[in-house]
Amino acid sequence: MTYMQFHYVFTIPVLLVLSFLMIKHKDHIPKLGFYGVGALCVIAMIYTTPWDNYLVYKQVWGYGSEAVLAVIGYVPIEEYLFFILQTLISGFLCLYVLCYKSKLIKSDFKAKNKKRNMGLLIIFWLMSCSFLFFDSSFYMGLILSWALPVMILQWYFGYEYLVQNAKTVLGLIMLPTVYLWFADWVAIDQMNIWTISKKYTLGINPFGLPVEEMVFFLMTNIMVVQGLTLLLHPECQKRFFKREL
Repeated sequence: MTYMQFHYVFTIPVLLVLSFLMIKHKDHIPKLGFYGVGALCVIAMIYTTPWDNYLVYKQVWGYGSEAVLAVIGYVPIEEYLFFILQTLISGFLCLYVLCYKSKLIKSDFKAKNKKRNMGLLIIFWLMSCSFLFFDSSFYMGLILSWALPVMILQWYFGYEYLVQNAKTVLGLIMLPTVYLWFADWVAIDQMNIWTISKKYTLGINPFGLPVEEMVFFLMTNIMVVQGLTLLLHPECQKRFFKREL
């Protein structure tokens, strides 16, 4: 299986189903939601491109030349496509559940322990930066040091509204994450489309999948889901835009 065939099997069909739901229920979904998904696609491309190129340059992960169509920089074009497809899948699922299924709790809410939990998250981020100094934790350090600053900003903006909608947010995070874990396992363990360096990983492989890969998909989906939840929450809109949109 090539990398593009992987998309034909695992990402594009799911996106087509979700796109159909978006078209069918577009009257229930605010334009701001679609704009938000589009903006997240752009941000994902800009924020992830140099980071992922560095991963390939350092040989943290690699691919067979026969499995990809072409390469831009160090990264296959199918990988750039993955940035967009994953964001669209998680984003459209968010819009469907939060808007059409009306699962977003929109009232004002005061969460306890915001400063404490943000402080713990910042400490965890600083600790993760130390992982970069050791080969076996290098990949994990790259993931966490790259993703946690985004989460810190999201918590700063609307921690209380994420807590208020914690069950829905957690479900929206885990559903695409578990699916992508399975797809990633197939690509690595069964099809050898791409490979993960043993030198730069901890050697922990639940169900045959490197734990770093599990953390990567978890963190990327957290960033997308939390971002859209905050964008769609009217109280957070008032805080950010100074008015409800």
